[in-house]
Amino acid sequence: MLLISLFCFVNSFDRLNAQLDFTKYGIGEDYSLFMNNMTNLNDELFNKRNYNRFLSPIFLKDYRTANDSKPLEVHFQLWYFKMFYLDADTQQLTFGAEFIEITINIHQLRFLFSKTLTTIHDSSIRQVTIRSDGIVTMPTVYYVEIACPITVDTFPFDVQACQIPILSFLYSPDDILTNGTVAPAALSLDGGNGEWNVTHITTTTTSFAATMQVFYFIIHLKRVPNFYVYVIALPCFILTMLSVIGMFWSPNIRKEQLTKLSIGLTSLVSMTVLLDLLSTAIPKTRVFPLLGIYVVVCVGIISAACVVIVMFALQNPRKKNDWELKKEAHERAMEGYSPSEFPSWKRIPGIHHL
Repeated sequence: MLLISLFCFVNSFDRLNAQLDFTKYGIGEDYSLFMNNMTNLNDELFNKRNYNRFLSPIFLKDYRTANDSKPLEVHFQLWYFKMFYLDADTQQLTFGAEFIEITINIHQLRFLFSKTLTTIHDSSIRQVTIRSDGIVTMPTVYYVEIACPITVDTFPFDVQACQIPILSFLYSPDDILTNGTVAPAALSLDGGNGEWNVTHITTTTTSFAATMQVFYFIIHLKRVPNFYVYVIALPCFILTMLSVIGMFWSPNIRKEQLTKLSIGLTSLVSMTVLLDLLSTAIPKTRVFPLLGIYVVVCVGIISAACVVIVMFALQNPRKKNDWELKKEAHERAMEGYSPSEFPSWKRIPGIHHL
């Protein structure tokens, strides 16, 4: 019975370590050796050593006795970043990113303050690189919606800095440390959209007391102001200039007062359309943006011009009767001009030219 058991053990061991000859399928010897080594490595890690992915390899501080033991280091490399949308009203940044995570176990790391965190690739088809020293490298593509406070005091010439915080909820900084870098390829590509440009990406680390350590990717954005300049700022300037010129081009007499006032009121109604565009583009905060101040100033100038038209109107000129017209023509004729130079005067009855 003992011999039968020993024979079964040896037979199964030989099957596990059997070398397959791939050369008979037209493959070179080097590739055949490589495939056999990969097979043996996979069998060693996941069969003989009975690897369990649910057990964390983190060595907790409370159980460490060696003085040279260190916390587990998790390194994030931002390989690709593409911004989709920055909602100013909800102050939320939506983007897609590819992170290369270098660690032993990353299942407890999360993006902080994120509304939506979706892994693009399914975990069943994710590729992982395992080195002989135990370091695991796993590229992962995420679709993320994350909070991004926006400052609009210089809108539309503003710049924003959106933080992407990453931390572990279960482990303290004594057990796990997170850090990261930005790959050159992430900055060489256009990561912005039509409204925003990604100027650069930086990293920083913040610790809260001794129980939490947060690592940040900071995305620096600069707004492209062309749309707001051409659609809001320039029309406001043109409307204001034309309104002021139209209302004060001629003397402000009462007879033309209503016409001049209608120019200003029409311009104010047109401003409401521009104000509606502005209100939908900025968040409802206590800070009033630069473009909003500009539009309000334009509205104030037109409003002040309307007040001046109403309060400081001149009297209508009195209409001259026929005798006054004849007298004025006679006085001009007496200024040394020949009557032949004024043939129209000869047709005015009651005027005798000397």
